[in-house]
Amino acid sequence: MRIPLPVSPGEFADRLTMLRLRLENGAEGDRAQALVNDLRMMDAQKKQYFPKLPRLQTLLDEIAGINSEIHRLQGRLADRKNIAADEISELTELFFRLDDEKALIKAEIDQFLSQRSSSARAET
Repeated sequence: MRIPLPVSPGEFADRLTMLRLRLENGAEGDRAQALVNDLRMMDAQKKQYFPKLPRLQTLLDEIAGINSEIHRLQGRLADRKNIAADEISELTELFFRLDDEKALIKAEIDQFLSQRSSSARAET
């Protein structure tokens, strides 16, 4: 059973790219099928709510790139036994910096789509 929750466009884009990463990085069996089903549903929603515009695609690509880097960092940080303490500190700092950068991009997506929506309503 699924309970739909309203999310901002930026949060939706973030979740969509994280879902793709999970699927690409070794989900198997029933979990992989559940991810594929979720991805199909979210891709359909993306087509409905995200117009194909170069600026928006650039922002979506930026979130995907940041999420990929965060995923890599999480994997590296999970192996703490083989990392020096100063490197753990540096990786953690980078993780938070990337997360802050992602928050700004999500806000920009929200603003971009909100402005487009407002413009469309004003024209009608």
